[in-house]
Amino acid sequence: MVGLIVLVGIVASTLLGLATNVASGRQTWPVLNLIRQHSWRATALLTTILGVVALLGPWLSSRMQAAKDGGAGGTVEQLQAAAASLRESSRISWTQEARMRSVSSVQLPPQWSLSTRPVQGTGVAIAQAPAEGGLEDLLEQLGSPPDRQLVILGEPGSGKTVLAMLLVLTWLERWQPGQPVPVLLPLSSYRPSSSLRQWMVARLLEDYPDLADVAAYGPNAAARLIDSNRVLPVFDGLDEISVTDRDEAISAIDSFIGAKPLILTCQGEKYQAAVNANGQHLPGALVIEMKKIQVDLAIAYLRKSVNDRWEQVFPRMRAEPEGPVAEALTTPLMIFLARIAYASPATDPELLKDQFHSREQVEDHLLRRFVPATYGSQRDPKYPADLAERWLRTLARRTQNLRW
Repeated sequence: MVGLIVLVGIVASTLLGLATNVASGRQTWPVLNLIRQHSWRATALLTTILGVVALLGPWLSSRMQAAKDGGAGGTVEQLQAAAASLRESSRISWTQEARMRSVSSVQLPPQWSLSTRPVQGTGVAIAQAPAEGGLEDLLEQLGSPPDRQLVILGEPGSGKTVLAMLLVLTWLERWQPGQPVPVLLPLSSYRPSSSLRQWMVARLLEDYPDLADVAAYGPNAAARLIDSNRVLPVFDGLDEISVTDRDEAISAIDSFIGAKPLILTCQGEKYQAAVNANGQHLPGALVIEMKKIQVDLAIAYLRKSVNDRWEQVFPRMRAEPEGPVAEALTTPLMIFLARIAYASPATDPELLKDQFHSREQVEDHLLRRFVPATYGSQRDPKYPADLAERWLRTLARRTQNLRW
């Protein structure tokens, strides 16, 4: 294929030079007299040919890379079987993850509003989208399977990944053969040194190694699933990579995915900064922002999850909705940490009322209590809490891409 591109370029360049010589009178071949009379048309035509070759070059190169990576091969039946296997493996994996994280659309239903940042997509569908809503409203807007792009913004711990996970689980349950399989792809391991496609293929094979079964799914099943648009990418955590990589990632996603459906999560400020830095965003994406958990909803969740020791804290939360405790417990992450931190009957959440004077102090306190509460709650712990905390600190300092 490269040889063909080069050959076309050489021929076009030669003809362009010949047309230029004819126009100047340096070539006097009778057969070219007609071209001399219309040399400007010949020059324009050949220039157009060169332009088309230049435009097609990157596309042809990408197709060659796809063929090299195994974008072809296998039967349609094998590809369909690979998609079904990916769907089932993903469904089992993320159902277990949701159970482990106590993720539920009922206990702490995610709420969102349309982003007012200058990164919102355009189009009639976006203009007609509701100003706010919950999971079902979002599913209605996006369709099942989704037919558009979605960007979920929010502060750390606000529930971006939880909402993405709930969307993925819903679509996996409703999945039908022939539809794209939604797959969560944490962006923390993405680096622009490799193409987005190569990274996606590598992630699929790492997370779902069964796709490497050539006998069952044919050669290079992961690459073929991506190239045939049978994967709906859910890019989670754009804010977890460096500023430079973040800017390039948006360009890479827009270039490779185009207008096809996807989901992307990121902190609001960091996404806006990346868009401002490179002047490029996802123009067709619906951009939403996670809303804070209201006090009454947080109280209802904690009341169901822990014993009545929290009853001494709830009146203060209602009376001071902008106070340190109530303000800290406005994100799913902090509410979850509060439930874990004070699950033991030996703990007293009433201390939260007067011990801290800012939201940040409460959040830091809950984070510090998480490891001791998690490991210390076991009767015969395999790892003591202090040892576990020491190991986790070491991993946090030395490991850039720690997958939990």
